[in-house]
Amino acid sequence: MTADLDELAGLCAVFTDAERDCFKPWCALIDGHRRPNWDGVVASQEELHAATLQLRAWCLASAAAAAAAEARRQELMVAQAEGELATKTQLRGRHSAQFGQTVQQSWNSARWAIICERDALTCGLGWPHRAEPVLVTTWYYDEKSERRDLVAVEGIYSSSHDVYEVSHEVIVPAKGRGATRHYRQLCSVYVHWHEAGVPHLREGREPLGPPPSDGDIGLRLRDNPDRRLPAPLQRWPGPADVGIAVPAPPPPQALFDLAEAGVARQHTSHAPDGATARSRRRPVPLNEDTEEMTLF
Repeated sequence: MTADLDELAGLCAVFTDAERDCFKPWCALIDGHRRPNWDGVVASQEELHAATLQLRAWCLASAAAAAAAEARRQELMVAQAEGELATKTQLRGRHSAQFGQTVQQSWNSARWAIICERDALTCGLGWPHRAEPVLVTTWYYDEKSERRDLVAVEGIYSSSHDVYEVSHEVIVPAKGRGATRHYRQLCSVYVHWHEAGVPHLREGREPLGPPPSDGDIGLRLRDNPDRRLPAPLQRWPGPADVGIAVPAPPPPQALFDLAEAGVARQHTSHAPDGATARSRRRPVPLNEDTEEMTLF
């Protein structure tokens, strides 16, 4: 089993490298300065698509393989939350600026590796990668503020649209046909992960929050329209999201006892025995003659 997981980790690394290498072509083709060739946009991600298919061949080979990939995905989310807590603990209290920078940079690198492997496993379990052809069922408001429904319309998956991974952008080229500018904006629609049993074309949107594991979304791979997508995992999970109980911090200790401070005040407010208390005098400005101030 260890050898199989090592193979899975290697496939995830290949996916991460391909995702990074294909990002610049994606940005260059939909930079907003010209009408995109959407077929060319899809073709620019061919390396990423090939890496995704290899990963899916492993993750979806059997129920046991899918369970192992999902378990690893959950394990990474727990590791991210634990890493955040450990980093905050290390940076608590007084320390040098160099120490704080070293600790934070080390965790930033480790956290990015966790996020990349999680994203790879999510796509391996069936989530669309960037620029993958999909079928989308959702609704939007047109330029006249009238609602329009889309049912299983062909589109191109773009990316998540929030930190909870609940809303996702899909580019529908047919929607922007005839546009002379703002091509991506006019072609974009948004589809949301929602509770199980709720229609994709329901009225309104659910508030953003951690996505329910048994929910669904009006989004399917064009090459496999019958497969339900895996539940997304939020980008920045907190301790409560992964079942980690964080003890409450101890109450702050008082720097002094108010009662004792009051007694000390009483002792210092009176002159000591045998001593003459000095009267407080008004300070005289430098340009003021004391004799001129004498009344006669």
